[in-house]
Amino acid sequence: MLYDDFLKKIKQCPFCLPQERIIGKKLSFLTYALAPYHKDHLLVTSKRHAESFLDLGKKERDEMLDLVNLAVRILHSFGYKDCSILGRDGNNAGKSIKHFHFHVIPKVLLGDIDNYRKERKILSQKDIDKTIKKIRAVIKK
Repeated sequence: MLYDDFLKKIKQCPFCLPQERIIGKKLSFLTYALAPYHKDHLLVTSKRHAESFLDLGKKERDEMLDLVNLAVRILHSFGYKDCSILGRDGNNAGKSIKHFHFHVIPKVLLGDIDNYRKERKILSQKDIDKTIKKIRAVIKK
């Protein structure tokens, strides 16, 4: 399924629904991107629905930044030397989900990501399971 078709079908914020969360903290979590720009694309968001970075409390921001740090370390352990960290704030910032989150994406330049939108596909369950297993293996080390 293409990501744009998925967006037309959803009726609720996908980050607010129960989902497989790779690392869950008290106020935030790290997870995989359901419609990734790259196969190892990770996301970090708050558990509480917050549409703007400015809506987040200090403890939420601190936890999220700790998880962004972990996400970068995970991607480096996969062998990536470069990654982009992106947080879109505001209604016209190009975000498709109105729940503030950070993208941590290896090997993709930020200026390039908007060109991929129409081509993005939702991961299969097999790909999701493979991604989670790979990340958990690194975290256990």
